[in-house]
Amino acid sequence: MSLVERPPIALNSDSRLFDAVRTMMAHRIRRVVVTDPSGGLAGLVSSEDVAHVRGLDPVATSEWLERSPTIEELASIRSESLRHLGRLASQGVQSEDLLSVTTEVDDQLKERLFQLVEADLREEWQESRPEDVVDGAWAWLAFGPAGRRESSLNVGQDNGLVYDDPGADGKRAAAYFAELADRAVKALERCGYHPPDEGVTARAEPFRQPLAQWRAAYAQWASAQDADATSRAALCFDL
Repeated sequence: MSLVERPPIALNSDSRLFDAVRTMMAHRIRRVVVTDPSGGLAGLVSSEDVAHVRGLDPVATSEWLERSPTIEELASIRSESLRHLGRLASQGVQSEDLLSVTTEVDDQLKERLFQLVEADLREEWQESRPEDVVDGAWAWLAFGPAGRRESSLNVGQDNGLVYDDPGADGKRAAAYFAELADRAVKALERCGYHPPDEGVTARAEPFRQPLAQWRAAYAQWASAQDADATSRAALCFDL
């Protein structure tokens, strides 16, 4: 019988506590091995240790996000997480550590949010307009601080959406992803993310395109043939 389900993840003994927090959240694990400078075992850090020291259980937060059945519950989790992170800030936790945890929470929350949004859309359209449901791959684009994985406590949202080149089904794909983007942006707003300041949003058609058109747009912006367009799209290079 194996005592370990998968190879352990280790951190050096000079790593900070919040390095362990981020590692636990990213890998959904409850314990991190700590090694000494020679690579030998120095000890273990558990999610219970973190909770005892800082009142933050990283694995419980990740599991809570993954199991959330509604956007409303995600909004509640984010609100509670922000309150807790605010308390950590008032306790003097370094901004770099807060940033790493905030970013990890944001990434996991958005991943679950997009799953819920698309699942609801597909269920509704399968009932009312099954011929318009699109099965192609797509990805959410995050620009600015979120794109750099530098989410702050009060981060806004500048975003776009890219999807597989649809071929002859261009109109059907455009309609499907327009609805998906609108619902996703509304869900993000319900979770407390501020609307984009510069109008860079997946709701707008220029920032919701198939892959080939995104490539063409970036090539045009990079060429600076249209200085105004390049200036307006500068945020799209910040991802």
